[in-house]
Amino acid sequence: MKSRYGVRAAGVRTCMRSLLTLILCLRFTSVVADPAVPVSVVGSVTKVEKRESGGSLLTVDKGNNDGVERTFLGCLLLDDGHCAADARLIRIDKATSVVVVDINPDRMRVGLKVRLSSP
Repeated sequence: MKSRYGVRAAGVRTCMRSLLTLILCLRFTSVVADPAVPVSVVGSVTKVEKRESGGSLLTVDKGNNDGVERTFLGCLLLDDGHCAADARLIRIDKATSVVVVDINPDRMRVGLKVRLSSP
């Protein structure tokens, strides 16, 4: 059945449908994370120190150059990748970071993995 506008009305409907599809595609593809900012970084413990107030200070081999930021949260990882303890970030240098964990330093060792991730 033809409308009173004939072929033009069909062309306008097709154009509007295409425009709607384009708008929906742009809406859902514009929410992409910036690839330059890592969401999480996993580093190795390079130094273990006893903390005077209890717990351990761990130096991790990831820093500002690797994308670590002050707002990141830390987690001491088990061998299977699960979180063993929360690690609080207290200092960030260019190549290293220092975190605090509430675990006896006798149980810590060089080579353990720490995940630093954005909140």
